[in-house]
Amino acid sequence: MDFPTDALVEILLRLPPSARRRARLVCKLWREAVDERTTEMQSRAKPLLWNYRLAVAYVVDDVSPSSTESCSELWRSSKPYTYPHFEADLQLITTCNGLLCLCNNETGDVTLLNPATGETLSVPPLPCTGDKFFRRYGRRSWERAYSFGYHPTSGRYKVVHGPMQI
Repeated sequence: MDFPTDALVEILLRLPPSARRRARLVCKLWREAVDERTTEMQSRAKPLLWNYRLAVAYVVDDVSPSSTESCSELWRSSKPYTYPHFEADLQLITTCNGLLCLCNNETGDVTLLNPATGETLSVPPLPCTGDKFFRRYGRRSWERAYSFGYHPTSGRYKVVHGPMQI
């Protein structure tokens, strides 16, 4: 049975982007329709760089082999930087779908940040079992105990804490 491509595209455009990406797996026709006619498949992810000493996130603007790579500042911590030979207190845990998951090593607080909108969401504090497990070189290293990701089945983001010893 031949299905008109324009009708298929109209149906696919009514789906959320995550469902369109899954719809690419149905068949070759659907994959081509999603790839050629929707914007999310035409724009590719750009590498993110994190300066752990200054707590600054950069995005690489152009990664083509013919260009010299240039970076744009995506986000910068508002807290002044105090120790030039150590890591900043605010550290990047990981990123997922454009969101940054940050950890304050001084307090153990975790914050989700959307650099495109500037919105932040504080995660409830972790019930700590003891500060001794999170020290590295005499400084706290809370960020090493967390991970962050997206669960496609539930459609939820998760911050996960794993016990660790350094």
